[in-house]
Amino acid sequence: MDTNKVQILICPLCGGDSRSTWNEAGYYAFRCKRCGVVFSESRNNTFLYDKNYFYRWYIRSAQKRKRYLKKILKKIERKYTKLPEGNYLDVGCGAGIFLDIAKQNHWKAVGVDISPAALAYCRQKKFNVIQGHLSELSLPSGYFDVVVLFDVIAHIENPVDYLKEIKRVIRDDGLVIIKTPKHPSRLFYIARLFKFTRKSRVLLHIPAQIFHFEETSLQKFCFMNGFNVVCIFTLDDIPGFFLKKSPVYMLLFFLQAFLKIFCGRNSMVAVCQKKI
Repeated sequence: MDTNKVQILICPLCGGDSRSTWNEAGYYAFRCKRCGVVFSESRNNTFLYDKNYFYRWYIRSAQKRKRYLKKILKKIERKYTKLPEGNYLDVGCGAGIFLDIAKQNHWKAVGVDISPAALAYCRQKKFNVIQGHLSELSLPSGYFDVVVLFDVIAHIENPVDYLKEIKRVIRDDGLVIIKTPKHPSRLFYIARLFKFTRKSRVLLHIPAQIFHFEETSLQKFCFMNGFNVVCIFTLDDIPGFFLKKSPVYMLLFFLQAFLKIFCGRNSMVAVCQKKI
Protein backbone atom coordinates (compact mmCIF):
# COMPACT_ATOMS: atom_id res chain seq x y z
CA MET A 1 0.00 0.00 0.00
CA ASP A 2 1.31 3.46 -0.97
CA THR A 3 0.42 6.18 1.55
CA ASN A 4 0.56 8.75 -1.24
CA LYS A 5 -2.33 6.91 -2.92
CA VAL A 6 -4.30 5.64 0.07
CA GLN A 7 -5.03 8.32 2.62
CA ILE A 8 -8.65 7.50 3.56
CA LEU A 9 -10.17 4.16 4.52
CA ILE A 10 -13.63 3.25 5.84
CA CYS A 11 -13.62 2.34 9.54
CA PRO A 12 -14.51 -1.36 10.00
CA LEU A 13 -16.28 -0.57 13.29
CA CYS A 14 -18.59 2.35 12.44
CA GLY A 15 -18.25 2.99 8.70
CA GLY A 16 -16.79 6.47 9.20
CA ASP A 17 -13.97 8.03 7.19
CA SER A 18 -10.45 7.70 8.53
CA ARG A 19 -7.03 9.07 7.75
CA SER A 20 -3.53 7.70 7.96
CA THR A 21 -1.96 8.32 11.37
CA TRP A 22 1.18 6.15 11.21
CA ASN A 23 3.14 3.95 8.81
CA GLU A 24 6.41 2.09 8.85
CA ALA A 25 8.06 -0.64 6.77
CA GLY A 26 4.87 -1.61 4.97
CA TYR A 27 2.61 -1.37 8.03
CA TYR A 28 -0.14 1.28 8.26
CA ALA A 29 -2.58 2.59 10.85
CA PHE A 30 -5.65 4.81 10.30
CA ARG A 31 -7.71 6.86 12.76
CA CYS A 32 -11.49 7.02 12.35
CA LYS A 33 -12.82 10.57 12.41
CA ARG A 34 -16.21 9.40 13.70
CA CYS A 35 -15.55 6.90 16.53
CA GLY A 36 -11.87 7.62 17.21
CA VAL A 37 -10.60 4.05 16.94
CA VAL A 38 -7.28 3.44 15.22
CA PHE A 39 -7.07 0.36 13.04
CA SER A 40 -4.27 -1.29 11.12
CA GLU A 41 -4.40 -3.64 8.19
CA SER A 42 -5.84 -7.05 8.92
CA ARG A 43 -3.34 -9.82 8.27
CA ASN A 44 -3.31 -13.54 8.90
CA ASN A 45 -1.68 -13.59 12.34
CA THR A 46 -2.77 -17.07 13.42
CA PHE A 47 0.81 -18.26 13.03
CA LEU A 48 1.71 -16.09 16.03
CA TYR A 49 -0.37 -18.20 18.41
CA ASP A 50 1.35 -21.56 18.25
CA LYS A 51 2.31 -23.89 21.09
CA ASN A 52 5.53 -22.00 21.84
CA TYR A 53 3.66 -18.69 22.11
CA PHE A 54 1.26 -19.95 24.76
CA TYR A 55 4.01 -21.69 26.69
CA ARG A 56 6.30 -18.64 26.63
CA TRP A 57 3.71 -16.03 27.54
CA TYR A 58 0.93 -17.83 29.40
CA ILE A 59 1.65 -21.34 30.65
CA ARG A 60 5.03 -20.50 32.12
CA SER A 61 3.63 -17.42 33.85
CA ALA A 62 0.18 -18.84 34.67
CA GLN A 63 0.31 -18.05 38.41
CA LYS A 64 1.36 -14.44 37.82
CA ARG A 65 -1.39 -13.97 35.27
CA LYS A 66 -3.96 -15.61 37.52
CA ARG A 67 -3.13 -13.25 40.39
CA TYR A 68 -3.35 -10.33 37.97
CA LEU A 69 -6.82 -11.31 36.68
CA LYS A 70 -8.05 -11.95 40.22
CA LYS A 71 -7.07 -8.39 41.16
CA ILE A 72 -9.08 -7.07 38.20
CA LEU A 73 -12.16 -9.09 39.17
CA LYS A 74 -11.86 -8.03 42.82
CA LYS A 75 -11.65 -4.37 41.79
CA ILE A 76 -14.79 -4.74 39.67
CA GLU A 77 -16.69 -6.31 42.57
CA ARG A 78 -15.35 -3.90 45.19
CA LYS A 79 -15.94 -0.68 43.28
CA TYR A 80 -18.54 -1.26 40.61
CA THR A 81 -20.77 -4.32 40.49
CA LYS A 82 -21.21 -7.81 41.91
CA LEU A 83 -20.26 -10.62 39.55
CA PRO A 84 -23.08 -13.17 39.50
CA GLU A 85 -22.82 -16.88 39.93
CA GLY A 86 -23.88 -18.72 36.82
CA ASN A 87 -22.71 -19.38 33.30
CA TYR A 88 -19.53 -17.71 32.03
CA LEU A 89 -18.13 -17.57 28.51
CA ASP A 90 -14.41 -16.88 28.04
CA VAL A 91 -13.86 -15.67 24.48
CA GLY A 92 -10.24 -16.19 23.48
CA CYS A 93 -9.61 -18.40 26.49
CA GLY A 94 -6.02 -19.21 25.48
CA ALA A 95 -4.31 -21.41 28.04
CA GLY A 96 -7.30 -21.24 30.41
CA ILE A 97 -6.10 -18.73 33.01
CA PHE A 98 -9.60 -17.36 33.56
CA LEU A 99 -11.18 -20.80 33.30
CA ASP A 100 -9.03 -21.82 36.27
CA ILE A 101 -10.34 -18.84 38.26
CA ALA A 102 -13.91 -19.70 37.27
CA LYS A 103 -13.43 -23.25 38.47
CA GLN A 104 -12.17 -22.02 41.85
CA ASN A 105 -15.23 -19.75 42.14
CA HIS A 106 -17.61 -22.59 41.17
CA TRP A 107 -18.75 -20.74 38.07
CA LYS A 108 -19.85 -22.81 35.08
CA ALA A 109 -17.46 -21.68 32.36
CA VAL A 110 -17.02 -22.42 28.67
CA GLY A 111 -13.91 -21.35 26.78
CA VAL A 112 -13.69 -20.51 23.08
CA ASP A 113 -10.48 -20.15 21.08
CA ILE A 114 -9.16 -20.69 17.56
CA SER A 115 -5.78 -22.12 18.65
CA PRO A 116 -5.60 -25.94 18.66
CA ALA A 117 -2.47 -25.77 20.84
CA ALA A 118 -4.16 -23.66 23.52
CA LEU A 119 -7.28 -25.81 23.55
CA ALA A 120 -5.27 -29.02 23.79
CA TYR A 121 -3.69 -27.63 26.96
CA CYS A 122 -7.12 -26.61 28.32
CA ARG A 123 -8.51 -30.08 27.67
CA GLN A 124 -5.63 -31.62 29.60
CA LYS A 125 -6.86 -29.56 32.56
CA LYS A 126 -10.43 -30.83 31.99
CA PHE A 127 -11.83 -27.41 31.01
CA ASN A 128 -14.91 -27.19 28.80
CA VAL A 129 -13.63 -25.58 25.60
CA ILE A 130 -14.72 -25.22 21.98
CA GLN A 131 -12.57 -24.47 18.94
CA GLY A 132 -13.65 -21.89 16.41
CA HIS A 133 -14.63 -18.27 15.84
CA LEU A 134 -17.44 -17.20 18.16
CA SER A 135 -19.80 -16.16 15.37
CA GLU A 136 -19.58 -19.66 13.82
CA LEU A 137 -20.39 -21.76 16.91
CA SER A 138 -24.19 -21.36 17.28
CA LEU A 139 -24.12 -21.20 21.07
CA PRO A 140 -27.55 -21.07 22.81
CA SER A 141 -29.28 -17.69 22.94
CA GLY A 142 -29.56 -15.90 26.30
CA TYR A 143 -27.58 -18.62 28.06
CA PHE A 144 -24.59 -16.81 29.57
CA ASP A 145 -24.60 -14.49 32.58
CA VAL A 146 -21.11 -13.06 31.97
CA VAL A 147 -18.84 -12.97 28.92
CA VAL A 148 -15.16 -12.07 29.31
CA LEU A 149 -12.69 -10.99 26.63
CA PHE A 150 -9.21 -10.51 28.06
CA ASP A 151 -6.79 -9.03 25.50
CA VAL A 152 -8.89 -10.32 22.61
CA ILE A 153 -11.02 -7.57 21.07
CA ALA A 154 -8.04 -5.67 19.61
CA HIS A 155 -6.67 -8.75 17.86
CA ILE A 156 -9.66 -10.09 15.94
CA GLU A 157 -10.60 -9.05 12.41
CA ASN A 158 -14.35 -8.67 13.04
CA PRO A 159 -15.01 -7.35 16.57
CA VAL A 160 -18.44 -6.02 15.54
CA ASP A 161 -19.56 -9.55 14.63
CA TYR A 162 -18.22 -10.80 17.94
CA LEU A 163 -20.17 -8.24 19.99
CA LYS A 164 -23.35 -8.95 18.01
CA GLU A 165 -22.99 -12.64 18.78
CA ILE A 166 -22.22 -11.92 22.43
CA LYS A 167 -25.38 -9.83 22.63
CA ARG A 168 -27.34 -12.81 21.33
CA VAL A 169 -25.89 -15.43 23.69
CA ILE A 170 -25.95 -13.31 26.86
CA ARG A 171 -29.04 -12.87 29.05
CA ASP A 172 -30.86 -9.53 29.12
CA ASP A 173 -29.03 -8.04 32.11
CA GLY A 174 -25.79 -9.94 31.49
CA LEU A 175 -22.33 -8.44 31.80
CA VAL A 176 -19.42 -8.24 29.37
CA ILE A 177 -15.91 -7.61 30.69
CA ILE A 178 -13.42 -6.38 28.10
CA LYS A 179 -9.72 -5.88 28.84
CA THR A 180 -7.59 -4.40 26.08
CA PRO A 181 -4.46 -2.25 25.62
CA LYS A 182 -4.91 1.50 25.85
CA HIS A 183 -3.33 3.25 22.86
CA PRO A 184 -4.03 7.02 23.01
CA SER A 185 -3.18 9.56 20.31
CA ARG A 186 0.02 10.48 22.12
CA LEU A 187 1.37 6.97 21.66
CA PHE A 188 1.02 7.22 17.88
CA TYR A 189 2.73 10.61 17.98
CA ILE A 190 5.67 9.06 19.85
CA ALA A 191 5.72 6.13 17.42
CA ARG A 192 5.99 8.58 14.52
CA LEU A 193 8.98 10.23 16.19
CA PHE A 194 10.72 6.85 16.39
CA LYS A 195 9.95 5.76 12.83
CA PHE A 196 13.63 6.18 11.95
CA THR A 197 14.39 3.08 14.05
CA ARG A 198 12.06 0.98 11.85
CA LYS A 199 10.94 -0.65 15.12
CA SER A 200 8.26 1.81 16.24
CA ARG A 201 5.56 -0.78 15.52
CA VAL A 202 6.70 -2.60 18.68
CA LEU A 203 5.17 0.28 20.69
CA LEU A 204 1.86 -0.34 18.93
CA HIS A 205 1.87 -4.17 19.05
CA ILE A 206 1.58 -4.22 15.25
CA PRO A 207 0.94 -6.54 13.39
CA ALA A 208 -0.57 -8.64 16.22
CA GLN A 209 -2.92 -5.82 17.23
CA ILE A 210 -5.44 -4.66 14.65
CA PHE A 211 -7.64 -2.22 16.64
CA HIS A 212 -6.29 0.42 19.01
CA PHE A 213 -8.68 1.87 21.59
CA GLU A 214 -8.68 4.48 24.31
CA GLU A 215 -11.48 5.04 26.82
CA THR A 216 -13.77 7.13 24.60
CA SER A 217 -13.46 4.96 21.49
CA LEU A 218 -13.96 1.75 23.49
CA GLN A 219 -17.07 3.20 25.12
CA LYS A 220 -18.48 4.26 21.73
CA PHE A 221 -17.74 0.85 20.25
CA CYS A 222 -19.59 -0.96 23.02
CA PHE A 223 -22.57 1.43 22.92
CA MET A 224 -22.91 1.21 19.13
CA ASN A 225 -23.16 -2.57 19.44
CA GLY A 226 -25.83 -2.82 22.12
CA PHE A 227 -24.04 -2.43 25.46
CA ASN A 228 -24.05 0.28 28.11
CA VAL A 229 -20.72 0.81 29.85
CA VAL A 230 -21.14 0.33 33.61
CA CYS A 231 -17.56 1.39 34.27
CA ILE A 232 -14.25 1.78 32.54
CA PHE A 233 -10.90 2.06 34.31
CA THR A 234 -7.23 2.03 33.40
CA LEU A 235 -4.49 -0.12 34.85
CA ASP A 236 -0.94 -1.22 34.15
CA ASP A 237 -0.39 -4.48 32.33
CA ILE A 238 2.11 -7.05 33.56
CA PRO A 239 5.55 -5.88 32.33
CA GLY A 240 7.01 -8.29 29.79
CA PHE A 241 10.21 -8.50 31.84
CA PHE A 242 8.33 -10.20 34.68
CA LEU A 243 7.04 -12.81 32.22
CA LYS A 244 10.23 -13.42 30.27
CA LYS A 245 13.50 -12.22 31.79
CA SER A 246 15.86 -11.05 29.07
CA PRO A 247 17.87 -7.89 28.26
CA VAL A 248 15.40 -7.02 25.49
CA TYR A 249 12.40 -7.12 27.81
CA MET A 250 14.32 -5.29 30.51
CA LEU A 251 14.81 -2.50 27.97
CA LEU A 252 11.10 -2.62 27.08
CA PHE A 253 10.27 -2.41 30.78
CA PHE A 254 12.12 0.91 31.08
CA LEU A 255 10.57 2.09 27.82
CA GLN A 256 7.10 1.35 29.21
CA ALA A 257 7.97 3.32 32.34
CA PHE A 258 9.04 6.24 30.14
CA LEU A 259 5.87 6.06 28.06
CA LYS A 260 3.74 6.05 31.17
CA ILE A 261 4.84 9.64 31.84
CA PHE A 262 3.29 10.75 28.55
CA CYS A 263 0.55 8.21 27.90
CA GLY A 264 -0.58 7.08 31.35
CA ARG A 265 -1.48 3.48 32.11
CA ASN A 266 -1.19 1.08 29.22
CA SER A 267 -4.30 -1.08 29.64
CA MET A 268 -7.97 -0.67 30.44
CA VAL A 269 -11.04 -2.64 31.46
CA ALA A 270 -14.64 -1.94 30.48
CA VAL A 271 -17.58 -3.60 32.22
CA CYS A 272 -20.68 -3.42 30.06
CA GLN A 273 -24.32 -4.44 30.39
CA LYS A 274 -26.56 -5.55 27.56
CA LYS A 275 -29.06 -2.90 26.48
CA ILE A 276 -32.64 -4.20 26.58
